[in-house]
Amino acid sequence: MTDLATTDRLPSPARRAGGVFYLAGAAVLFSLALACATPFAALATAATFALPRRDTVFAVCLAFVANQLIGFGFLDYPRDAETIAWGAGIGLAALASLGAAMAAARPAARFGRLAAWGSSFAAAFAVWQLALFAAGQVIGTGSAGFSAEIVAWVLQLNAVALAGFAGLWALARHAGLVGAAAPKAV
Repeated sequence: MTDLATTDRLPSPARRAGGVFYLAGAAVLFSLALACATPFAALATAATFALPRRDTVFAVCLAFVANQLIGFGFLDYPRDAETIAWGAGIGLAALASLGAAMAAARPAARFGRLAAWGSSFAAAFAVWQLALFAAGQVIGTGSAGFSAEIVAWVLQLNAVALAGFAGLWALARHAGLVGAAAPKAV
């Protein structure tokens, strides 16, 4: 299977770093524009296909840290136990979403790139939502944020973000700002 684009060798360190910071930077823009509604399922899927495997976790963690810094530093999130617990829940859900994206891409790869991306995104989104739902139960805030309307909005946000990540990545790669991940069986 190939990623967004393939190459014979790993990208240069500067281009690899560009890829990580591109995805994390895009997450920052979402955080600022949507009051921390970062589309982590889309980010996990894009990282799965755009970055070398060792960079995917770093990119998602960097996006999470940036998201939390924006929330607490600029959007004046409350500094209480519940909000901090939600931060931890979001971080764990983001990593679980990445794991799901990576795991789902491999079996679907034999059916082509679109199947791999679709399968990866579906798994990432499902795990993202389930992990957040579980966090709400553990934290004690319940399931009020998981109505059909809210989940549909979050799904739409993530789908649009994934299309944007992929399109902008292709443009940035074409301009030489980011490298193409080495071919890998995700």
